[in-house]
Amino acid sequence: MADDVTRDLVVALQAISYSGADKAELLKSPIHIYIDSTDPKIWLPDSAVDAFESAFDLTLDNATGLYLVNESHHTQLVASNAEVSFRLSDVLDGVHYHPGPPIA
Repeated sequence: MADDVTRDLVVALQAISYSGADKAELLKSPIHIYIDSTDPKIWLPDSAVDAFESAFDLTLDNATGLYLVNESHHTQLVASNAEVSFRLSDVLDGVHYHPGPPIA
């Protein structure tokens, strides 16, 4: 664990891929994001949020500011067997490898 617990953890989010009834890329271009273990929410650009809404047929509940799913919609989503993959890296483009032994 890092000694400085006040330091922000920033990673490159290179892609968000959706695989369900259709396949789609939900992130138009790579971005830097903060990872905060104290916050369960994911903060994404509006275009990525719009893509999630479309892929999963979601509607924002204005009263709570959350995407709420009822029982029948939940059943539909589970039956679709959709997958979402987030590709994280230390660089925005390409793959960055660190030569040497694995870090324990």
